[in-house]
Amino acid sequence: MQGNGLAGSGAVIRIRGIGSISASGDPLYVVDGIPIISDQFARGNGGAMNQNPLASINPSDIESIEILKDAGATGIYGSRGANGVVLITTKRGKSGKMTFNYSTRMGAATYAKRQQFANTTEWLQLRQEAWQNDGKVGQADLPGGYTFATASPNNTDWWDLLTQVGFINEHNLSMTQGTDKLKTFANLSYSNNEGYIKTNSYQRLSARLNMDYKILHNLKVSLNSGYNRGTNKRVSAAWDGGIGDAMSSALPFYTPYNPDGSYFVNGANPVRKIQETKRREVNERYIGGLSFEYQPIKNLFVRANGSIEYIKGLDNIFETANWINNPDSGYAKAFPYWGTNKNGNVTVNYLKNIGDNHKFNFLLGVEANEYVQKSYLFEIGQFANEPFWKNPDTYKKRRDFFIQQRESQTPPQATEKADGEYTFNSFFSRINYSYKDKIALQLTARIDGSSKFGPNNKHGFSRPPLLHGH
Repeated sequence: MQGNGLAGSGAVIRIRGIGSISASGDPLYVVDGIPIISDQFARGNGGAMNQNPLASINPSDIESIEILKDAGATGIYGSRGANGVVLITTKRGKSGKMTFNYSTRMGAATYAKRQQFANTTEWLQLRQEAWQNDGKVGQADLPGGYTFATASPNNTDWWDLLTQVGFINEHNLSMTQGTDKLKTFANLSYSNNEGYIKTNSYQRLSARLNMDYKILHNLKVSLNSGYNRGTNKRVSAAWDGGIGDAMSSALPFYTPYNPDGSYFVNGANPVRKIQETKRREVNERYIGGLSFEYQPIKNLFVRANGSIEYIKGLDNIFETANWINNPDSGYAKAFPYWGTNKNGNVTVNYLKNIGDNHKFNFLLGVEANEYVQKSYLFEIGQFANEPFWKNPDTYKKRRDFFIQQRESQTPPQATEKADGEYTFNSFFSRINYSYKDKIALQLTARIDGSSKFGPNNKHGFSRPPLLHGH
């Protein structure tokens, strides 16, 4: 399900329903065997909107998607797969001469349904009826300093002032080529998706390079690499104002501007907020993985994989002088965050058939993971009356000065905080059996060790989730 309709907003994916009241219900996302950082709250729940963990992945790169659930997910990925697993396989090079492919997509985005609001005449009538039902006489008092005489001529359509028909365009250029020894796939993509709320858009630039090289007839090495940069021009939503105020607090007789051209400030004014508060989040994701596959004898496969994922982002907020009522300058804040996710595993896989009816698949494996995520709040302070990202030199000087000041304090204050940091290792095995390709049986065992566990219980067996029904 799409989250809230804003460009770049997070989708809500639930596999087998909701498994916890307080913990996240999001599945584990695995791209080409690499579990990616997919916490939608990586930089906090700011502005009633979370970044889509998959927004930075180019859909044109995807070859296939597979869903794992129940014991099949936890048997392979342990407790991380408790909410299910989404396996994403990207495209790879195919045998043949070098081939280029270009594709483009264009479209429009708008709201699915327009809410119906009371106009000024209807609202004043309801207000007066409530006033009289309360035992009061005369004309009802009105908020925002208005009277019936000054309110009646106004009938502001706040929804129309804040929404638009957004333009969507995407461009993809890919290359594939392959020989018996080397196969290569490369892709470059750009997209710009405007949302249905004015000034909201999400731009994505992505690049991918996948290579497969056969060193020997029984030894193959594969490279998976990707880079994505997303720029989210965010707007306030839900309880943070903006379109939320247009559906609730902004009354139909309020106006965006006073007769002298200044903003109306005695009540909710979502036009003022959308024009005088600027928010831009830039996030980058690097994914790199190297795998080896060795077949020493028939039906025996040894695989070793190593991967690293690095994300960094900067959530920027700028409030103009008109918003903070400062005649000289605006105010700026930044929320930098970054994280690394290192993963390595080795598996041994053996296939055994007994006659034509009985097929066995034996798997043994070991895995290790290290995850670190950090962030800090950077109070840039007073800034010239324009978004500070348009003046990167000044921003860098302010940032360096900010870090220097914090480090020079006694006792020194940390310039960053660890939002998440843990390591774990796992040992797992699996036996798959099928009879005439009609009846299947799977047995799994997995031991997980985590730095989050207590000192006397660092390892434990993973138990598959309980099945629904009888």
